[in-house]
Amino acid sequence: MRKLLFIVLLCGISMASFAQKKTVKPESPQAGVVKELITSLSQSDFDHAWSMYDESIKKLLGVEQIKKTWQDTELRNGKFVKILHTRSEVQNGIEVLYTSCLFQDGKVKFKTTINGSKEVTSFLILKETQK
Repeated sequence: MRKLLFIVLLCGISMASFAQKKTVKPESPQAGVVKELITSLSQSDFDHAWSMYDESIKKLLGVEQIKKTWQDTELRNGKFVKILHTRSEVQNGIEVLYTSCLFQDGKVKFKTTINGSKEVTSFLILKETQK
């Protein structure tokens, strides 16, 4: 019975992922978490940035990886200047935040997901545009 329930749940999750339902939301309370993360990275407080991640992600991602990714981003785009804006969408029941940032030599758009405990579950570079 448990095996059947697991299979039904798995199929439901798979089918939901194909639906790609999106809802655009106004400024999200989770935007504060994204701003804190980006601020920590821009101030080279990589330990604090790493502490904001979900425990399951911390097992896969170390402080050095976060540091290297941010430093590489600044090498390509110049030093971080400011956050321009953040918008939020709900995709398949998960809140996704898109944050545009200004760097000295361009703009970078990040995609972030945050769990219900306000921990970062993903932080990705979507687009880099040099001046």
